[in-house]
Amino acid sequence: DGGKFMKMKSVVETIVANHGKTQEFQQAIKDRSGFYLNVENEPYMRLVIEVTPEGYVSVAHYYRQDGDAMRDPEIVFDPANWLAVEYTQDGMGIYQRVKPGYYSPGIETFADVWAQNIKSQGFCKPVAS
Repeated sequence: DGGKFMKMKSVVETIVANHGKTQEFQQAIKDRSGFYLNVENEPYMRLVIEVTPEGYVSVAHYYRQDGDAMRDPEIVFDPANWLAVEYTQDGMGIYQRVKPGYYSPGIETFADVWAQNIKSQGFCKPVAS
């Protein structure tokens, strides 16, 4: 079912909207102009939502290790269908690339669980201005 892969889409769009950046986000996907949103939510790792030069949407938790920003994890999605095209977990040396348009059961299942965690950790709550 098409809605199955939309959990992260819903989470990302909610967070972007709560920061008043929906138009900027949609425009960046359309013209691949780049977009960056850093969301701090203590005590959790910061969450970064970016639009890559390819027009993909990157969602990542970052922590610092020896001064380096480490992704734990990062999943890059194709906004056309919200299927993962990349999965990275720096601390464990994991990097997987998925052919665009293909379904990777392990990554998609993980992405659904992660989307639920991001939501339950409060990242989707409205931002106090």
